[in-house]
Amino acid sequence: MSASVCVCVTGWHFPIAFYERMSKLVGVDVFVVSHQPKHHIPDAIYDVIAEDHVLIYANYGYDWGCYQQFLETDIWRDYVYCVFMHDDVRILRDDFIDAAIALLSGDIVLVGNGRNSTRQDWAYHYPWLYAHASWIPSSRDFLYDTVRGSFFVMATTTIETMGQFEVMWDRFHLSMRFGNWSLGASSAKLHHLFGMPCFAFLSNVYLQSDYLLEDVRGGDGEPRQGRWETVVYKLHRKLCKTYAELYQADDLSVPQRWLQGWLRWIIRFMSDVPHGVRTP
Repeated sequence: MSASVCVCVTGWHFPIAFYERMSKLVGVDVFVVSHQPKHHIPDAIYDVIAEDHVLIYANYGYDWGCYQQFLETDIWRDYVYCVFMHDDVRILRDDFIDAAIALLSGDIVLVGNGRNSTRQDWAYHYPWLYAHASWIPSSRDFLYDTVRGSFFVMATTTIETMGQFEVMWDRFHLSMRFGNWSLGASSAKLHHLFGMPCFAFLSNVYLQSDYLLEDVRGGDGEPRQGRWETVVYKLHRKLCKTYAELYQADDLSVPQRWLQGWLRWIIRFMSDVPHGVRTP
């Protein structure tokens, strides 16, 4: 019997125990999208995950980039549900996917692990998060929940309606913080399409549930930005904030429309990368 669930795992740390456990799940096909080159992937991984299920791409979009690169393969179209998760998540119970799918009903179109935050006014405080996206909130009063990229589940019919994740592709590898831009813009877009609330969680506790424990990234083990990258990132964030404010404004003057068009070109240039090209 064919599987009804596919899992897209962000391959980065490659703990063999995680992949061994995932490979034993019934009714689930596991695919790995790696941003590590092939020579960094342990040979033991291929003992539990078929080699043609390991897809290697250049890292321009971090975890949400992995997920969008997977969507562009169209593999998910052969399944009913799609799971997205990191490979440093600690699995506590093997029925975590079933538990999440059970919550996908009515208005709920996405289920995460631990609730990311009770905050919903992201558009007011972080207007730059959406400047790169295909959909931008028309007002800073737009409210929505967010989900961490560590783990979430969606029906493939939801993915079909969504079209794509709103990934901020980091052309110049300026900052992993762009991953949070992708998180915010993608979460906002889903609430625009499906209404509020449309997210549910296995737990209201940050990073954890009875099923999974998430890791926190961005600490001492992660590469740090150099001075040049930090300056350019902050400048780009300011330009994106200005663009979003112009987008949400009414009755722009001619100079403001010119500025808006110039900023749109800059933003597209910064994120215009061949992210869909597989690497050997």
